[in-house]
Amino acid sequence: MEEELVLKRLLDEALYYLKNSEFSEGYKEKALSILDSIDNSLSSNTRQSLSTLPMEIFVRFAEIALESNLRDELAKKYVALTLQHFECRNQFYVRVLLAQALLEGRFGDLKGEKAIEQLKKAWDTIKKALDVCALPANKPKYQFLVYNTTIVMWRILRPYVKNVWGGNLTEILEKLVAIIEESDDVDVDWRCNLLAAQALALAEAGKKPEGLKALDKVSDLVKKKGGCSFEEKIIRMRFYFNRDNAGALGNVKKDCDTAEAAKEYKSLFVLLQMKCGLIQEANIDKELLALIRGLCPCVADYAEGKITEAEVTGQALSQMAQDRVAEASRIALKYGFIKLCEGCCLALGRAKQSSLRGKIWSEYSKAELNMKRPREEINKKTKMKKTTVEKIAEDTALRIDLLKQMERAMVANNRLNDADVILEGCYLIWNNAIPLLKGSTRKHAYKPLLAAANLLAKIQANNENEMRAAIHLELAKHEISEDFLSKAEHNIKKALLLDYSIPKAAVKIAGHEDDYLGDYQRVYERTLNRLKEQLGLKLNIYKEPEAGMERFILDVENAKSCKDDQLRELLLSRTLSELKDFEYPDLELAKDLVEEEKEEERKKYGKAARAAQKQVVQLATEIAKQAFETNTFEMTIEAAKLALQTQWEADKDPQLLLAQAEASLLIAESSGELLLENNVEICYEDLVLVSTQELEDADEEPKEFTDDQKKEFHNLKQAVCDNIAKAAQLAQRVNQSWLICNVCSYLWNNYLVVFRESDFANKIYKGAKEAFKECYQAATKVIANLSLIHIS
Repeated sequence: MEEELVLKRLLDEALYYLKNSEFSEGYKEKALSILDSIDNSLSSNTRQSLSTLPMEIFVRFAEIALESNLRDELAKKYVALTLQHFECRNQFYVRVLLAQALLEGRFGDLKGEKAIEQLKKAWDTIKKALDVCALPANKPKYQFLVYNTTIVMWRILRPYVKNVWGGNLTEILEKLVAIIEESDDVDVDWRCNLLAAQALALAEAGKKPEGLKALDKVSDLVKKKGGCSFEEKIIRMRFYFNRDNAGALGNVKKDCDTAEAAKEYKSLFVLLQMKCGLIQEANIDKELLALIRGLCPCVADYAEGKITEAEVTGQALSQMAQDRVAEASRIALKYGFIKLCEGCCLALGRAKQSSLRGKIWSEYSKAELNMKRPREEINKKTKMKKTTVEKIAEDTALRIDLLKQMERAMVANNRLNDADVILEGCYLIWNNAIPLLKGSTRKHAYKPLLAAANLLAKIQANNENEMRAAIHLELAKHEISEDFLSKAEHNIKKALLLDYSIPKAAVKIAGHEDDYLGDYQRVYERTLNRLKEQLGLKLNIYKEPEAGMERFILDVENAKSCKDDQLRELLLSRTLSELKDFEYPDLELAKDLVEEEKEEERKKYGKAARAAQKQVVQLATEIAKQAFETNTFEMTIEAAKLALQTQWEADKDPQLLLAQAEASLLIAESSGELLLENNVEICYEDLVLVSTQELEDADEEPKEFTDDQKKEFHNLKQAVCDNIAKAAQLAQRVNQSWLICNVCSYLWNNYLVVFRESDFANKIYKGAKEAFKECYQAATKVIANLSLIHIS
C-alpha cells in the first residue's frame, strides 16, 4: 500500500511538471527523470509489481509517458504488460486501449498510403475500446470514456482530414459523429467540430451532397443548443460549400440576415460574395463602397475625396465591425482601390477598443500598400526613364520593407492564434519572399520566414505542409550559407517529418521500379535527403567517411566552402578522377539465404546501385559548376561529359535530365570561353578574332595559328552548338522554362556580333543551324505556355 501511494504521488508530480513545462525549462527534465525512476522501480521486480500493484498505476504511467512525447518506448512496454496481465474489462482497460491507439497513431516515418493504413489500425483498437464502453454494465457509467475516445481518435486522424487524404476517413468520422450524437453530449463546440470535419472529408471523397447535409446539421445544432464559439467559421464553410447553389445560398443569407446585428453577418455575406466572385468585378467598387459606408461612413467619404485624412475616425466601430472593415480593406487592395484601403487602415488605427484580428488584417494591408501603389516611371535624380535594373532594385527594396512589417505583424498573431489570419499572413510572407531567395537578398527573408514556420507549426497547419517544407528548406539553405550547420540540420529534419504526399494514383511521373516512390509523392524529399546526407557528413567530425560515394560527397562539399582556389581545384580534380573510376561493387549473396531472401537482397542492391548512378550524375554536374566558377574550363568539360554518359527518361528521372541539361550548357559555355581566351569569335564560319579594330590601332600583327589550332577552334565552335542544341532539348523535355531562357540567351548573345553585319548569312557559322532550330522550338513552347497561363 505504501509503495502504491508513493508511486501515485510521483505520477502526480510528473504530470504537473509536464503540464507546466512551458513556464520553466527544467520542468520537462524533472518529469522525465521521475518517469525513469518509476520505471526502474517497477522493472526491478516486474512479476511482483504486476501482482501487488493495481492496474491504475501501469495505465497512468503509460498515459503520462505518452504525454511527454519522449518516452514512447516506455509507454509501449507498459501498455503491452498491462494488456497481457490484467483481464478485467473496466475503465482502466479502456484507457490502456486508448494509449495503445495513440502509440499506433504516431506514424513516425510513415507517410501517404502507409500512414492511412496505420491510422486504420489505430481505429481498430479504438473500436475495441468502444465495444467495452457499450457493454450493458458499462454503458451508463462510461459516457465520459466515450467522449475521451472521440478526442483520442481526433488527435490521430486530424492531420489527414483537410488534405487529399480526407476521403479515406469518411467512415471513421461518420461513426464518431454517430457516437457523440447518440450520447447527446453537452459540448456543442465538439459536436460541431466533428460534423464540420465530416463535411470536409465527404467533399474530398466526392460526396458533396452528404457533406452539405452534415453542415446543415451543424446549423440546426447551433440553433437548437445555442451558440458555437466558431459560428462565423461555420457560416464561411456553408457559404463556400453552397456557392454554386443559389437556393442553398439563399438559406445561408437568411441565417445571416436574421442573426444578431452585433455579429455583422449581413456584411460578412457580402464580403464572401466578393471573395468567391459571385459579384461581378465591374460592380465590386460600388458594392464595396456601399458596404463600407454602412459600417464606417467617413471611410467612404475619404475614398471619394469629400473629407481629409485627419477627419477619418473609427471611434464608433464595434470590434466585429472593425473585423469587417479590415476584411474589406483586403478586398479593396486586391482590386486596386488604394484610397479605400488607406481609409480603412486609418479608421482601424483610430478605433477606441481595437479588435486584434482587425488590427492584424490592417497591418497586412499597410504592408502591401506600397507594393500596390502605382510607381513613377521617371528617376527623380537623373530625370530619365527608369532602367530595368532600377525597377528590380526598387521592387526588391519594397519587398524587404513589406517583409519587415509582416514580421512585426506575426508577433501579434502569436496572441490572436486565429488559424485563418495566420495562414493569410504566412502566404503573404512566402509569396513576397520567393523573389528574394537568391544571393545576398536571401538574408532579408530569413526572419519573416522563420516567424511563419513557427506559427504554422503552432497551429498545426497540416494542409499547408508542402509550403512548410519549402520554408524549412529555404531556412536551411540560408543557415548553410552562414555556416550554422546544426540549425540547418534541425530545419531539414523538421521538413522531412512533414507529410504532404499526393496519392500514388496522382503521381504523374512513372518512376523506375528501383526508385523510392516518396521522391515522387513529395516534391522536396529528394533535395532534403541529399542535404541531410551532406550535412551529416560535415557535422560528424569523428566519423571517417566510407571510401566511395560518402567521401565524394564530402570532398565536393568541402570544395564548395574552400576559399583557396588552388586547393579547391585540387579537391575537385581528385574527386573527378576517382568518380570516373567509380564502380558500384557486385552483389554478394550469403549461401544460407532462401530464394525469397535472395530476391529481396537483389531488389535492395538494384535500388542502391541505381541511387549511386544518380549520385554520380549529380556530383559530376556539381563539380562542373564549381570548376566553371574557378575558370577551370577543361575540368568543367570533363566533369560535364561524365554527367552525360548515362541515358535517363524524362517521365522517370526529370531531376537527372535537368542536371544533364545544365551540364550540356556548361560544356557550351566552357567551349566558348576557351575560344574567347584565344580571342576567337564563336559565331563566324571563318577564323575571326575578337576586337580586331583594337589590334589595328595598336599596330600589332594579327596572330598566326597552326592548322592544328584552327582545327581545335572549329571543334570548339561545333561543341558550343551541339551542346546548346542538347541543352535546349533536355530543358524542353523536363519543361524548365528558366533554363530554356538561359540557353537561348547564351546562343543569341554570342551570335549577335555576326547578326549586326549586313551579309551575316554568308559569314555565320554553318554548324549553328541545329542549335538555333532547337532553341527556337523550345522558346516557342515556353511562350505558348506563358500565353496560356496569362489567358487563364
